[in-house]
Amino acid sequence: MALHPFLIVVDDGGFERAIPEDPRSVVGVDTYERIAELGRRFHVRIPVCFTLKSLDRLGRWGPPRPLPYLCELFDLLAASADCIEFGYHGLCHEQEDGAHEFFDLRTGQRVPEATQRRHFEISRAIIRDCGLDFPRVFVPPYNAWEQGVTDRIAAESGVSCLLAYRSLRYMGRRYAWRDSPYLEVLPRTSLGVNGNDLDLHAGMSRAIRFGGRMPVVQFMERHVIPQRLPWRVRMSKTLKVRPVHSYMTHIGNFSARAMDCWNRLFEYVLQRKDLKLCTDWEQAAELYRTWGDWE
Repeated sequence: MALHPFLIVVDDGGFERAIPEDPRSVVGVDTYERIAELGRRFHVRIPVCFTLKSLDRLGRWGPPRPLPYLCELFDLLAASADCIEFGYHGLCHEQEDGAHEFFDLRTGQRVPEATQRRHFEISRAIIRDCGLDFPRVFVPPYNAWEQGVTDRIAAESGVSCLLAYRSLRYMGRRYAWRDSPYLEVLPRTSLGVNGNDLDLHAGMSRAIRFGGRMPVVQFMERHVIPQRLPWRVRMSKTLKVRPVHSYMTHIGNFSARAMDCWNRLFEYVLQRKDLKLCTDWEQAAELYRTWGDWE
């Protein structure tokens, strides 16, 4: 029996605040310590994808405003290379005018190739300044990218795989992306928690479709593919099993109280005979390929 992969991928690494406009959402080095602890406990290497302006010590992208604990973070990443993979989540996440970095979902407008290329060039310089190699894993901010442009430039920078939603709706528009001749495009989906869940904990509940509430850990479990048929219809509105490579999480989802949720979810995956808790993104990609592309 072919197994479905399970891997979480963390967006918004490097954010000083999980919600930029909320001063209560400060992210500290202890957040990364908890992710490393989770990876170490379950013997997995969790990709944490960083927005690089927060690592910019030399002012490659405007006046330097690096994280105050940057040296400590680098030491942690070096010591935790077996349980955290350094991934790429763009240079600035949004343009100065608020447009999304590699494709503007608000308007449906492309970002000029020259602008995208400049962002990758500055990102490469920042990564060299940090003494790191360019990441192999790339999560475009907002899961938005321009086919044939963003993927081509990313591949030139050394990226091996692009992780994003296959399709999404944003402000009334629907977008869809397909495979790339330049790198591997691997689909991801939600676990039912979002970037605003700053104090995720096992005592929380979630409203479910057609009424009622459910404990948040159980709600997260119901999002893990393959879902049972009633939940697939209820939550995904489909009869088909649509395999994915990985599941989106955010840096703000790893507060101290959240770790019970994550431990329970990982234990649930280990108990399922149709799931594989993957050691890294490459193992998850190998398992995903056995299912073929559901599109």
